[in-house]
Order: sequence, then C-alpha cells, then structure tokens
Amino acid sequence: MDKGSRKHETPRDRAFAVCRVAVIISLVFLPSGCGPTAVKDDPAQRVARLVANLESADPGTREAAAIELGTLSDERAVKPLISSLGDDSPPVRLAAAKALRRIGHIRGFEPVYSLARKSTGKMRQALLRDLGRWGAKDTEADRGVLRKLSKKAARLEFDDIELKDVMQFIRDVTGVPISVDWRALGEVAIGKTSRINIHLANVRCDEILWEIVFALDASGAAAWTVTSGRVSVSSTAQIKKLLADGYEVRRSATLDTCEQRTD
Repeated sequence: MDKGSRKHETPRDRAFAVCRVAVIISLVFLPSGCGPTAVKDDPAQRVARLVANLESADPGTREAAAIELGTLSDERAVKPLISSLGDDSPPVRLAAAKALRRIGHIRGFEPVYSLARKSTGKMRQALLRDLGRWGAKDTEADRGVLRKLSKKAARLEFDDIELKDVMQFIRDVTGVPISVDWRALGEVAIGKTSRINIHLANVRCDEILWEIVFALDASGAAAWTVTSGRVSVSSTAQIKKLLADGYEVRRSATLDTCEQRTD
C-alpha cells in the first residue's frame, strides 16, 4: 500500500484488517480435530493405536494405553487387554485388569479372577478390590454396598467355621444384604456346612469375601458380585451369567442413548 492510499484509510478499514488477521491466526493455530473441516478421530483407529501401544518397550506407555482403553470401553480391546494380564510389569497388569472391569465384557472376568487368585501382596489386594466392583451399577444402592465393603477389619480368624455362619457374620459386620445361591453352590459341591479356615488382618471386607470364596474350592468354583443393592454369592458360572446379562442391559441402554442423540 502506497502513501496515497494510506491517507484515505478509515478507522473502520483498520478494524476490519485487524479482525481478518486475528481470524487467520486462529485458523493456523487451531488444535487438531477442531474446525469446520476437521475429521473426527475414528474409534477403530484409536483403539488400534492404543492396542499397538500395549506392545511398546516402555512399561509406562503400555500402562497408559491400558488405562485409556478402559476409558473407551470398547469391546475390541478385550482380547489384547487379556493378553496384557501376563505383562512383566505389575502396574500394566493392574491397569489391564481395571480396564477389563470398566469395559465389563464377561470374557474378561475369568482371566482377571484367575490373576487375582494367583497374585500376592498389594497386587492381590488391588485386584480383589477392583474385582468386587465388576457388575456394580452406578446407583445409590450399589454405591452404598461398595462403601460398606471398603471398610477394614483389624483381625479376622475363621477356624473350621461353617460357611452359613461365616456369611451371617459378614452380614452382621458390614450391614450388607448377602444372598447366597445354595442350589448353584451345591452343584459345585459347596454347601452350608462347607468349612472355612482363613486368618486375615487389616483387610477390607470385599477382600475378605473373595478370600472366603477362594478358600471354598481350589478350582475357583465360587464367586460373588454386587447387584441391586446386595451381594450375590454363587457358583462362578452363575455369577458370570449375571454379569453377562447386566453387561447386555448396559450395552443396550448405551446404544439406545446414542440413537436418540443421532435422531
């Protein structure tokens, strides 16, 4: 622009020029994934990228990938996350277990259950606490049960005590309704008079419940879950069925919500 043209420039012209420059700068520095021509991150590609990160040489990258896959709650991540339960890094194993619980697909339950049974120390504690949340819904009733089960017992000793008496003791201590499916347990040779022998100290009530069902059978025939504001104790096969049914209900509700938003 020459000097002659500058003489005829008005305040309005200058304001328009400033706004134009500001818009151009905003477009240049717009974050990826934003703007009118931005392409949404494809869910399948995102899952594939995170699954690839599960194979990274860096444990931190693998752990972060497992955590994010749990946040996405995509079924396509179930199989690779199950593989990550055998990772050399304890934090990665734990992150994979938690991700599988967040996804909630029944295929992930038994591998996490098996990992918890054979783990020890703090890893076992963390896995048992998370395993107890599998299937619990985001309702006040289920949240209340989980809060009560998070309380610790300073010392607990069961020496050759019948299972029915142990269950009543847990009811009395926690205030949590506990429903025991004696018929289903009977099918795996566990009954009211099955004997419990465990000594525990400074453990949470949800951990105690898992240690009780683990003590019943060496093959992992019993399990429990939180449902409808109570604890349900049954055969592992029956618990898996309850969890599978609950998963399908949540999945259907999610799909219905997505369809309503699309309409």
